[in-house]
Amino acid sequence: MSFMISASLVQVIAMTKTRRTESETVRREQILNAARKVLDTKGYDATTVSDIVKEAGVAQGTFYLYFESKKDAVMELGRQVMGEMTRRLTAAQRSDATFEEQLRLVLRTGFQVADQNADLCRLMHVGEESAGRKIKQAVGVAENPFMLSMVAMFRSAIERGETFMCDPEVAVRLLHRMVGGALQEAHLYGDKEDTKCIAETMEELVVRAFVKR
Repeated sequence: MSFMISASLVQVIAMTKTRRTESETVRREQILNAARKVLDTKGYDATTVSDIVKEAGVAQGTFYLYFESKKDAVMELGRQVMGEMTRRLTAAQRSDATFEEQLRLVLRTGFQVADQNADLCRLMHVGEESAGRKIKQAVGVAENPFMLSMVAMFRSAIERGETFMCDPEVAVRLLHRMVGGALQEAHLYGDKEDTKCIAETMEELVVRAFVKR
């Protein structure tokens, strides 16, 4: 009898922990969604944690259970976008793809994800010294899985003779800046038709710049 009670108690505790974890995940996303909405409306510099919690409908203390600061929340938004990029590319990658095919896939996927996250693209490029820097800290080469996979892609291409000899990390940083400039042009200054033209032009420029003919 005592064993049955103990087993039931363990089961209840496990179910409670599962519900708490699910609830915490939902609350965290609720705060991030609110932050994204307020940031898109007010911009990084004008947005406060108070604005975010008001939009989320939670107490200010609740925000700090999940994020250390506004900067921390913004960096997490950047990481989520890069995570989406990584998931899509992983699903679409082929082991027999050439370097050119891989580059084109990365660029097309990048512009698709950017189009679906235009508010974060604008946030990255308006107020360059504030929001943009915070998001770019989340997508730098050193510890970002997507950027590290790009470095590995360039390194393999160099070994196969599909691109010129270079420092692969430098090449990825330069590519990142080139594409960042194109996204800035598309989402700050262009319309839908401009965005399509910019994406196609950027793809050809990058391929001609990095693929050895």
